[in-house]
Amino acid sequence: MSPTYSYTATTQPDGSYAIVGAFADTYAVTAGSRGGIRRALAPQLLSAQGTNVVDMQLQPGYADDFALNLGWSTSAMATAVFWERGVPVGTVLGNSPSNPGADVRKVIAAIRPM
Repeated sequence: MSPTYSYTATTQPDGSYAIVGAFADTYAVTAGSRGGIRRALAPQLLSAQGTNVVDMQLQPGYADDFALNLGWSTSAMATAVFWERGVPVGTVLGNSPSNPGADVRKVIAAIRPM
């Protein structure tokens, strides 16, 4: 994967997108959306000449492994605690771990519509 270059694109309502001026290299391509299961392709070699087309279709469903920022928002009436996106901090209740101190490395569950 390109150690030098990184690009981000947001699709249009029809799913199309464009990244103009990308440098030739091999890239890891990942896509995700609310309502679509995140998908990563095998490394893609993009050339500097012509148009490179990378198409993918996401499975419908809901799963968020936080590899992408899908723009979730939060709200709460609590004044002392609040949900956040960040680096996990492990907690212990008594002598038992209550929350992990590390990220999950894979999707544990994905909810798909029937």
